[in-house]
Amino acid sequence: MACVINGYVRTTEALDLLIDAERENVERLLSALARHGEGYARELAVADFTDEEGAVRLIEDFPIDLFTRLGGLRYADLLPYRAVYLAGDGKTEIPHVDAEGLIRFKSKSHREQDRIDVQALRRLRPGQESYKSVVKAAPATTTGLSGLRCNSLAAPKGESPETSRDLCSRLEWTWARSGPHHRDRSMTTARARPKPFHRTAPLRLGIAALLCLSRVAAQTPSGSCPDTWLPMFAGGAGANGPVYAVTEFDDGSGPAMFVAGSFTSIANVAASGIAKWDGQQWSTLGAGLGNSVVTLEVFDDGTGPALYAGGSFVTAGGAPAKRIAKWDGAQWSPLAGGVDGYLPIVNDMAVHDDGQGAALYIVGDFSSVDGGLTANGIAKWSGSAWSAIGGFVPQIERGFCLESFNDGSGPALYAGGQFFAMGGVVSNNIAKWQFGQWSALQGGTNSAVHALAVWDDGSGPALFAGGSFAVAGGVAAQRIAKWTGGQWSPLGSGVGASVPAGVLALEPHTSAGVSRLYVGGAFQTAGSLPAANVAAFDGSTWSPMGPGVAGIVYAMSSQSTGTQAALFVGGNFLDSPALESNLAQWGQTPGCAPVIYCTAKLSTSGCQPLITGVGRASLSSPASFAVTSSQLEANRFGLQFFGTTGPADFLFDDGTLCVNPPLHRLVPKNSGGVASCSGVMTYTLAEVLAQPSGGALVVLGQQVNQQGWFRDPPALTGTGLTNALQYMVVP
Repeated sequence: MACVINGYVRTTEALDLLIDAERENVERLLSALARHGEGYARELAVADFTDEEGAVRLIEDFPIDLFTRLGGLRYADLLPYRAVYLAGDGKTEIPHVDAEGLIRFKSKSHREQDRIDVQALRRLRPGQESYKSVVKAAPATTTGLSGLRCNSLAAPKGESPETSRDLCSRLEWTWARSGPHHRDRSMTTARARPKPFHRTAPLRLGIAALLCLSRVAAQTPSGSCPDTWLPMFAGGAGANGPVYAVTEFDDGSGPAMFVAGSFTSIANVAASGIAKWDGQQWSTLGAGLGNSVVTLEVFDDGTGPALYAGGSFVTAGGAPAKRIAKWDGAQWSPLAGGVDGYLPIVNDMAVHDDGQGAALYIVGDFSSVDGGLTANGIAKWSGSAWSAIGGFVPQIERGFCLESFNDGSGPALYAGGQFFAMGGVVSNNIAKWQFGQWSALQGGTNSAVHALAVWDDGSGPALFAGGSFAVAGGVAAQRIAKWTGGQWSPLGSGVGASVPAGVLALEPHTSAGVSRLYVGGAFQTAGSLPAANVAAFDGSTWSPMGPGVAGIVYAMSSQSTGTQAALFVGGNFLDSPALESNLAQWGQTPGCAPVIYCTAKLSTSGCQPLITGVGRASLSSPASFAVTSSQLEANRFGLQFFGTTGPADFLFDDGTLCVNPPLHRLVPKNSGGVASCSGVMTYTLAEVLAQPSGGALVVLGQQVNQQGWFRDPPALTGTGLTNALQYMVVP
């Protein structure tokens, strides 16, 4: 923590105390520590502290490492570098080593972390630009510090405000990760903070929660449940590779979600490029597909609806199938000779009736279909045979998307991509197929079109195009534009991106009776608002989708699979805000009912701790909403803690911390019970609101994540953790 106080913010596991090894001082130290927590320090003796290099670790509310020498330096050696930090009560002095002292003893270490620390601390010497982190503690209590604030984190010249927010988050984690532990007198090597105990002031240590004041609790209209990122799979698993396509299809066993991409497993279920989610479990589609699957479409070729997959694969179900295949619910089959060319790929498919009956159209980068029929990047499958409909120059130009739309002149097929002309007609990246010929859309766009969708923004159905362009039909339109059949128009100031990709996915979705156009891709702003790769447009206003996702979004699909309508988002991102990699769900918590997620830590008695929520988290009747930790060790103390910055998945006390810091703990309780696994603890929303942090943070529309912690003395860490609960606060 001395690093943190000196302005270098990083995580830490323990409070490190460098002490004077003189006997009287050690006795006073042990006397003070014995009055803290459960008094495990009473088991320590003066003989445990020698003048040799090493440490004694006492684990109570959080680990305390006690040193008499570090890096060859004693307490007296670092005394000249002593500084004092005044706690929030204005009275308690916290001695610590200044930056020069830290550099001196860390320079003697061979630890990689100490080497990194030295480099960072040298940047923070007086006279140089540095991060000024002012950490002020609220008055300490016998139960521990609470209400810590990250008051200001000003970035130095040349660094962005985002950097300071990151530092604030890191500082939050430094404190919030501290948690209840048991006694462990193991020897260790660690960092040091000199702490003379020649004073009678009681120790005030414990869990501390930090709050960055830049965070603002989300507000939503009264009477509605806000959309949010919802935990989708047990354990927070997702796909182990990018997801490029998501669609809904009924294969005869009921509507289900089908997901495709470049993965070999999803939710820890082996699946080659494609998988099915029926709302309860994942399953494979035979032997799957042999390579990347980029697009999915449902089409009835006269034998009943079937699911079609396109991409760069060359096998389906273990049999040859060149880049396109059909799944009838039981088996895969190829579409005649499939698709060929130089590094061929099918990027998108759409069903369209050009007056001769519904057919499946494909677009991508290929030169032929059916083993030799020339088809320059675009082709038509009638259900039994392939045919060409013009196209562009393959290998140089390519098609990315298709959409069927009637602008008032009759049904037409629209194709977007990166091409100069379609079927010999100059069209600039987007073209219209109608009455057997291609036509341009008022000059097209000045760069690629990656996504098309039909949506009614309140003024009637229109075609929306997204991509990397900045101009559509001569009109400034940043990466997204609306085509009404006669002219182009922008969607406000559009989306801002630092990379060419821009918008890669478009999908209309209705939630709480409000229809919006959802946009995904690789961008940082929507309108004038920060929006990390996902955003929504309601016809006049842009809005972010929570904190967004940390990666590229390739697919969006509005579905009702499961208990409610939701928007499913696929792409190449390590974690969504709900911790699903490459696949995530955006929607409303059903009836604002709580959602259980994450994995509990099995107790030493074999108890499977469980957290549940009953009722609705209503501000008008907070006592009626109860969160219960059950199946706990009997007659043990414990508590629940909560956060308002989303779920987490951190290793903690040999279990999983499922709540993202900063953490705010509730009043400890006894689990009661007699028999093994009979312990129970219940907290109401009223108890959450009664806490100072709860009253400030848990407001209307706020998403809250809550988890239980309890004592389990025989365990290695002496503690246990339940799974977690996510709920919304409603009127």
